[in-house]
Amino acid sequence: MHHDDARLFRAINRRILPPLFAAYLLNSIDRANISFASLRILHHYHLSGADFGWIGGMFFIGYVLFQVPASALALRIGLRPFLGGIMVAWGLFSALMCCVDSKFGFYACRFLLGVCEAGFAPCCFHYLACWYPPHRITRALTFQQISAPLAAVIGGPLSGAIMSGMDGVMGQEGWRWMFALEGLPAIVLGAVVMATLPESPDTARWLTPEQRHALATHHGATVAQAAQVSVRSLVLPALFYFSLITGMYALNLWLPLIITAHGGVGLMATGWLYAVPYAFSMGAMVLFTYSHERVRCAMWGLMAALALACSTRAGMGLAGQIASLACGMAALYVAYTMFWTATINHGRSRVGAVAFAGVNAFGLLGGVTGPVIVGQLKDMTGTTGPGLRAIALILAVAAMAYALFRPGARGANLATQEPSPP
Repeated sequence: MHHDDARLFRAINRRILPPLFAAYLLNSIDRANISFASLRILHHYHLSGADFGWIGGMFFIGYVLFQVPASALALRIGLRPFLGGIMVAWGLFSALMCCVDSKFGFYACRFLLGVCEAGFAPCCFHYLACWYPPHRITRALTFQQISAPLAAVIGGPLSGAIMSGMDGVMGQEGWRWMFALEGLPAIVLGAVVMATLPESPDTARWLTPEQRHALATHHGATVAQAAQVSVRSLVLPALFYFSLITGMYALNLWLPLIITAHGGVGLMATGWLYAVPYAFSMGAMVLFTYSHERVRCAMWGLMAALALACSTRAGMGLAGQIASLACGMAALYVAYTMFWTATINHGRSRVGAVAFAGVNAFGLLGGVTGPVIVGQLKDMTGTTGPGLRAIALILAVAAMAYALFRPGARGANLATQEPSPP
């Protein structure tokens, strides 16, 4: 029986994980390439730090406003057509960023990109939960989530190469080519997903009836347990998740400008240096995310806060700052993946999936808060250091609250621990 289960999940891994991995990879590239465009558009459009913070944050306003409705719509029309359709839509809007010619155009395009991507993450999590029982979900989720830092490892050098190598081609700036070329693959993959990804195990032709029955047996007890979700169990996870997203997207948006502030760093070098913290994060995720106990998750949040604070020490050179930011980024990604491996089981029911989307929606407000905090304080002080220290404080407070003031009843916790493999 154990051998049959291993063969079943190898088949699922081969068929389900590659397209979801690729979708997350393109999703991360398309939402983050605005950080590289900042190296040109800030000067070209005379944007302040606060302006650019809001350009980054407008994505998350659209994303958050439509998160829960989009998740409910996905459950209504089907996960496969929903995933494929929004991939085509966000690819189009990402590519159309090449046509923007004003600050308010960037605001509008980023907002609409967020609307198009709304529901993507909770829909993917719910889709994984349809295929993987509790004792199998951690490895699948880690494999999927590692695509986010990998996107930066690939996207950083790629964006730098496009912006420098294609600047002036057909009379267009390099950053416009970057948006156009990096948006198109999502359109193609969206069409492939709609054509090939099965809606659920029941419609997967490559599963035998015996395998479908075995999978249903694995899921039976989990679905009944996952239907119980209380408001009390959502508050602290949502606040902690908010702090993680605040840190992750502040670094994601401002890292190229942090690097170039040291002077004498070109576009290609910036792309490669941008990739370093994310490459370090990938290794940390593989090594440390197979345990998701709540206090350890908070501990990684505290480590991220300490690393971000250390990165702002006076007189720190580029190498030291990159090393500190790499430690902070790695801690954020480990905490993020631990958080979702501990909460994903509640996405196995329809009630849980909507609550799951609610936590994700609130947490993603950090995607507005982080970039704007750094931008506002940069305008006031001339440096990103005070903004990074403010975010470190938010992380530290939220992590301590998450560890110390969680609901006492295990049954009420959102972050229930997965059972061990049988």
